[in-house]
Amino acid sequence: EDDTSVTPNNRDNTITHASIIAVAGGLAGQVQHVTSHFTEQLLALGEVNNFITSVDNSHNKMTIYQRLAQSASWPSWRSTMVAFPPSAIGFLAFEFGKFMLS
Repeated sequence: EDDTSVTPNNRDNTITHASIIAVAGGLAGQVQHVTSHFTEQLLALGEVNNFITSVDNSHNKMTIYQRLAQSASWPSWRSTMVAFPPSAIGFLAFEFGKFMLS
């Protein structure tokens, strides 16, 4: 029997597989969004820290990580949730695009 035939069991497996890939892609997009949010803050603090160090080196300064921990803000829930759909679609397109082209 041909393995590529469409049966109810095959269809269920394909839908399950696609759902798992979409969820993994969406979660990866959210993690990337939060990581880039903190990275932007870290880089901005690095620029400020370099400026302060070059201007006045006599004060006791916190490390850049201590400043980030004190002043970091989380991204909004809305922006984090909005990152889910495009990443999920991107993962699905990447995973299943090769099947549609062949």
